[in-house]
Amino acid sequence: MKLFKFFRWQWNRFEFWQKWWICSMAFFFLGLFSDKLYFQAIGVSMLIFGIFKWLIWEGVSDSYKKFKEEQNTLFEVIKNSDKK
Repeated sequence: MKLFKFFRWQWNRFEFWQKWWICSMAFFFLGLFSDKLYFQAIGVSMLIFGIFKWLIWEGVSDSYKKFKEEQNTLFEVIKNSDKK
């Protein structure tokens, strides 16, 4: 019974992307060992979505946050430039 508690404890410690990857691999391998191809399709779709989110969405959103911070600091520099 301690083994189940350990797995549950470890699962709760995983980050979201790790849980996402484990679930997608489970679907993919379930599709490999069964005659249902939609399990493989679900697993591959989850991987593609995760890669898209990581490469595209998070990259663009991080860049946009940096852009906004740079614009705000530039605005403050311009605003305070006549006070010298």
